[in-house]
Amino acid sequence: MKMKKKDLQVIDKTLFIYNHYKEINKYLSKWMNNEHYDIRNLLKCNSEYLIAFGEKSNGKSTASQMVLIICYWLFDAQSVLLRLYDEDFKKGRAQGMFGGVPDGFVKDITKGKYSMIVYRNFAWYLANYDAEKDEYLLHNEPFCYRHCILNAGSSFQHPKVEIILFDEFIRKDTQRNAPDEFIEFQTIISTIKRNKTSLQILMMGNTVNYFSIYFIEMGLKNIRQQQQGTIDTYTYGSSDLSVSVEYCDTPIGKNQKSNKYFAFNNPKLDMITKGAWQLDIYPHLPVRYRPKDIIISYYIKFDDKMFQCDIVNRDMNQFTYIHTDITKTPDFDIDIIYMLTEDARPNILKNISKPVYDFQKTIWSFFPAHKVFYQNNEIGDEIRAYLKWCLS
Repeated sequence: MKMKKKDLQVIDKTLFIYNHYKEINKYLSKWMNNEHYDIRNLLKCNSEYLIAFGEKSNGKSTASQMVLIICYWLFDAQSVLLRLYDEDFKKGRAQGMFGGVPDGFVKDITKGKYSMIVYRNFAWYLANYDAEKDEYLLHNEPFCYRHCILNAGSSFQHPKVEIILFDEFIRKDTQRNAPDEFIEFQTIISTIKRNKTSLQILMMGNTVNYFSIYFIEMGLKNIRQQQQGTIDTYTYGSSDLSVSVEYCDTPIGKNQKSNKYFAFNNPKLDMITKGAWQLDIYPHLPVRYRPKDIIISYYIKFDDKMFQCDIVNRDMNQFTYIHTDITKTPDFDIDIIYMLTEDARPNILKNISKPVYDFQKTIWSFFPAHKVFYQNNEIGDEIRAYLKWCLS
């Protein structure tokens, strides 16, 4: 369910960024430009979760990090930078995570008191460098802590944390989800939140996989239809919870000349240059076939869509063709249907990759033999996401 922004704002909430937006905007306005992502429209949303996704290297991480610094210096509100794995912070990577913050930003916000950001003891500090002593002089407390979703533990307490930044939350579909990853994500939020009702979670990602476990678990059903440059807000029944999602438009002042390096005839590169969703290229129908060439049709229901899968014998060539041109409405009491929900009927199956009976083995055999063809690349990506679930 989606709610218009003007309707959402009448709900009485105490969300931290939303309630301090005017002051935050005052400082952000000096540093936002038309060459990078402007986070301010998203910050206006009165939602617990603020999600932005778009092309790589458009400034999403930098803009959100600037918000963390402003909120700490102006309002003494600390934050947490969240990643999935602890490995993401090792081998010097943690020190460089705020490296995109513009030169002079820290000095401007702190009115000259600090000039840089330094990583020490699992946290980031505002700091200065003393050349005579050859050492960094840190502020008396960090403005941002680091945590990972996996192996996070539950012993820490950060009573001053008002913002969580989960950066790069969308991973390629070739990277398997960790067991109970979304539950672990919610657990760490609960640990940080305690009894707060003001906490807001920023989530930033690139358009590499619209089957992200976070989109699925959060019920964000309009992701694939959402237009660039728009914000959709989702609500959840009678709960006050809301999630605002922005599909970042390409910054109008971005240097398009740099895109010449990605001008090859490969649709995957649109993800880099335009923020389009990254799609793999899948084999399409090799030959036309007639209804009489179909040995059997079965169905896969996934992501609220129904796919017809025709096992075809054409000129002694056998293959499976998967498409959405449903020629016959599936009968849930007779037809073979694979779907993720539990069902006691013998023709309703769940995991196509774990066949038990001979007909199931025949259906599955076309996949490892690379004899499966798709109506288009989008359908190929959706079936790939289903198979990823089956093989996980």
